[in-house]
Amino acid sequence: MKRRQFLQSASSAVAVMPTALSERILNDAKPILNVILAVDLSELKRKADRTKDLVEMGDFLTRIGKLADMDVRIVRLVDNDFTPEKLIKTIQGLGSMGGTKNSLIVYFSGHGNNDGESLWPSFRMGNESKKMKEIAKLIVNARPKVGLLIGDCCNNVLTSAGGFTSTMPVPNPAIVKKLLWDFGTKNQRLSIQVSSASKAEFSFSQSFGSVYKHCFMKAFNEKIESNAENNSRKESGVVWEEIFVRARVITQGYLKSISSANTNANEAADVFKQTPYHAVTLVSCPEGTDC
Repeated sequence: MKRRQFLQSASSAVAVMPTALSERILNDAKPILNVILAVDLSELKRKADRTKDLVEMGDFLTRIGKLADMDVRIVRLVDNDFTPEKLIKTIQGLGSMGGTKNSLIVYFSGHGNNDGESLWPSFRMGNESKKMKEIAKLIVNARPKVGLLIGDCCNNVLTSAGGFTSTMPVPNPAIVKKLLWDFGTKNQRLSIQVSSASKAEFSFSQSFGSVYKHCFMKAFNEKIESNAENNSRKESGVVWEEIFVRARVITQGYLKSISSANTNANEAADVFKQTPYHAVTLVSCPEGTDC
């Protein structure tokens, strides 16, 4: 009898916890970096390459998340889980992140195509296809502090083609925090979309996996290592913009080096044309609302 009364009292104490204390506990919690890796491992001839994409991008995002003092949570959608329905449910299952410092990064590696109606590709997942812009809209609706969607796929018809590494250290956690959650005000967030190829182009891979994946990681590392003091004074969206511009330059430079080995230089220039495309948008919500 006494034990039941004690439990009831304890329950009541929790129920009347001061609001200020509750908010402080929530604010002291680490921000969460939610990561969804949707990678097509269904093709035997591409499985080794794509497995590298899955592992290396997961390791890279875990590393930068920890540098930003975030709790990194990764969901891998492969094999039977590599479907549009599963991707949509996974994003929706995160709920609303409005008013928090939690961020979301979705990385797709697989086949892509373009029906001619958009600058952005569609993701081929099994026998189905899902427009990248529709996935981007789902991410915006989830209201993460930073929402980043990377489509590492062709933006034309279905094809593939067949290094270097990007294992440089990332020594400045403050800049990584700024990129992922520690920027702006409570009612500001970033929405970012990236396609590894522009409309009507292919996206290439090599024995080390996706060319763009490596170029993106290399650009990220280079950017936050070089002139760190200057970068710390820039807006978060500006630094992201510079990272993706640099990734495009590295991608095109690498593919140019491949084409130089081709006997027909003009033909090679067309074959290995890949121009990564991106859009970085700062979203500001009305004052007094949780963005």
